[in-house]
Amino acid sequence: MLAALHASGVGMGAFAQRHGLHEERVRRWVRRADRRRPTPGAAPPGFAPVRLVAPPPAAAGLEVAVGGAVVRVPRGFDAALLRQVVAALGGAPC
Repeated sequence: MLAALHASGVGMGAFAQRHGLHEERVRRWVRRADRRRPTPGAAPPGFAPVRLVAPPPAAAGLEVAVGGAVVRVPRGFDAALLRQVVAALGGAPC
């Protein structure tokens, strides 16, 4: 929808009305996209270093540290759910 908005050449209000949307919803989309756009000159995201402290017990899963939080992930976890949790905590997409 944001690509359609930019391609339309009309303002947010006209675009929202044309598509049966509330203008505030379109504004939120634009703000959210702007927040996710990288800062010019900022270093691109990279891989975080991982250090194995001790071998995990056979029945254990893993722990993921994201944005100051630690998420304990058991064996057989739902990968889609883990992506959502990491995204909600402010980490980069998995």
